[in-house]
Amino acid sequence: MILKGLGGYGWTLIAGFGSALGLGGYGVLNYLGKEQEDDSSPFLWSMTASQENQKIKFAQYITKKHISDTKENCQKWVNGKIENMSQSECKKLIQTNWSGNISLQPDIWIQADKESLEEALWEYFSSNSRTVERQELSKSSWTVNELICNRKDSEKYSEVNCSHKVEPEEDSN
Repeated sequence: MILKGLGGYGWTLIAGFGSALGLGGYGVLNYLGKEQEDDSSPFLWSMTASQENQKIKFAQYITKKHISDTKENCQKWVNGKIENMSQSECKKLIQTNWSGNISLQPDIWIQADKESLEEALWEYFSSNSRTVERQELSKSSWTVNELICNRKDSEKYSEVNCSHKVEPEEDSN
């Protein structure tokens, strides 16, 4: 009897309330059922673990920004202190170290004196990733989240280039 007296507005309210409960329940289950992902997007990485580390004499970073913001982010360690580079200083560093199309360059480029490299890498990656192991940073290549990093040593400096993994496309045949 009560259901007969609801009328058009009553049924609309019941249907709306039921839909909201159903979709809300789905959203909660979907959110709780997923693991938190470690975001490896380098353009979100702008901070190091600390602002001062006396073990780092010299290091510099270029981190590419993506999509709408085409400016790169450059930082350097000098005598144990980190500082952001000016846009002109960053541009000069990019022109000196990267030739050609910036989109073909790595997502992260790090250069440091040999004594400072592992400490600079640790400062950079430990603040941005929970999956990096310190001993990995001394190898010639390693993976951090969705990035593949390769180390190259020269007489004076060591360089590390990190780029997103490229998944092979599946054959649709």
